[in-house]
Amino acid sequence: MTRPIVNIDEFTLTDTAPPDHPRFGGRAGRIGGLIGVAQLGAQYLVVPPGKAAFPRHNHHINEEMFVILSGRGEWRAGDDRWPVRAGDVIAARRAGRTPRIN
Repeated sequence: MTRPIVNIDEFTLTDTAPPDHPRFGGRAGRIGGLIGVAQLGAQYLVVPPGKAAFPRHNHHINEEMFVILSGRGEWRAGDDRWPVRAGDVIAARRAGRTPRIN
């Protein structure tokens, strides 16, 4: 059986954009496969201040949940914006304009 526990310090992080990209940047590590699950899409993202991990996009099938572990930022959904900070849990519903963290 695959060990069902992983610590953040065990993630292999890869760049989400070229390091010198003006708007997007960060590092990401996949979680699901490390803990032996195939149906759960989970990853750990580290986004530097002033950047967004990915361009704005949406998913038509799956929903996403984000847990802010540290720092502050802004969550955008359509024309709405909300401040986010460490400890916040965010729901990204499927379809429509899906927000990004920056």
